Amino acid sequence: MAERIKAMSGGRLVIDMLTSSSVVKASEAFEASATGIIDGDATGAGYITGKNPAFHFFGDVLGGYETP
Repeated sequence: MAERIKAMSGGRLVIDMLTSSSVVKASEAFEASATGIIDGDATGAGYITGKNPAFHFFGDVLGGYETP
């Protein structure tokens, strides 16, 4: 994906895909993203649900529960 984005943008957009915990611990990625240490993170809702239960609805790909 990163190579396709680089090619499609003519090299103007470069994405570095890093492995889990290569910059910060996986459990700290949400805070690192919020403070600008990393630009983004693709993680499961389980890491951020403990910070605020509402995040579960944003991170769960199934979504649409009748009860939390």
